[in-house]
Amino acid sequence: MLLEDRRTFVARTLTGIVSAIGTALVLPAFRYVFASGRTPDNDAWIAVANLDDLTPARPARVEFSRHVVDGWVTSNESASAWVVKPQQGAVIALAPECTHLGCAYSWDDGHGEFNCPCHGSRFAIDGGVKQGPASKPLNRYPTRVAGGQLLIQPIPLKVS
Repeated sequence: MLLEDRRTFVARTLTGIVSAIGTALVLPAFRYVFASGRTPDNDAWIAVANLDDLTPARPARVEFSRHVVDGWVTSNESASAWVVKPQQGAVIALAPECTHLGCAYSWDDGHGEFNCPCHGSRFAIDGGVKQGPASKPLNRYPTRVAGGQLLIQPIPLKVS
């Protein structure tokens, strides 16, 4: 009888250990598959420039840091935008990538336009296409002004 109690004890102990190990392995996988990751804060506005520092009708490249959420991983990444304060109207902020193939473009003071050096696309000061191969205007960040600061929101990703 003592031997049978020992066998029962060992069997139950091993069953408990194996169950604990199995739960420890399966629970994170179950959580990963069925639980949703953190969602980004789409309403987050980022201060990028003081309006008094912007020269009218002259684009300025501004650097800023933004909070990025990718599933369960959060990080801060550096980003930039071209900010234009027109003589009249609202301030605009343009994404720094050409809409043709995503190349970085720059402002050409001599011609008063944005130029993409890779494929020759040219854009007006408001981001409109002046010359292809780009067929779409430059992407714009949503903007608003608060307390003399220009605030922008991240451009939503478009799945195509």
